[in-house]
Amino acid sequence: MNTDSVKTLYKKSPVGFIATAVAIVLFAAYFYRHGALSEMQAHVEQRTADGQRQAANINFANQLDLQLQAIETANSTVSSRLINPNDLANNLQYFYKLESEAGVKLLNTPRPASETVKSVKGVYVPVQYAVSVQGSYKQVLTFLRKMEQGVYYCRVKGAVCSEAQKTNESAQAEVVLSLTVELLGRA
Repeated sequence: MNTDSVKTLYKKSPVGFIATAVAIVLFAAYFYRHGALSEMQAHVEQRTADGQRQAANINFANQLDLQLQAIETANSTVSSRLINPNDLANNLQYFYKLESEAGVKLLNTPRPASETVKSVKGVYVPVQYAVSVQGSYKQVLTFLRKMEQGVYYCRVKGAVCSEAQKTNESAQAEVVLSLTVELLGRA
């Protein structure tokens, strides 16, 4: 089509020509806008999700100082209840103190197990001890309670309770408690 034929077509039916041109323009605008509309909707949805996330962050940030203070308090409490795996003297003193408080007799000198020596990743390391005590049933239970509720975090991994060998007939019945315990220590 050349310009002369377009001019003659326009002169023959100007309303039809204008209606067709408008229809073509509207059709092109519809497809152009339809593609842009889906992109704009995706953009709006992404911005809405970002806004909701930021609003939630602002809402949660109001209590951030209180939560930080609570975490620092808990962290200092935990730190105060950790043993130093390399400080053997203080660790043994802990067991001797429990022995005197409970009234039992330590049958062995508690030493850290060789497993503790291994390098452990993390902030805390379990320090394993093998402890054997002898005393009356009540004294042994008192020792166990004091260990579990003591200064350091303690986990009993294994326990064997047996009757102690009597040295004379008039003596009170005693039991021997052999424990494998883990105390929580600093790495």
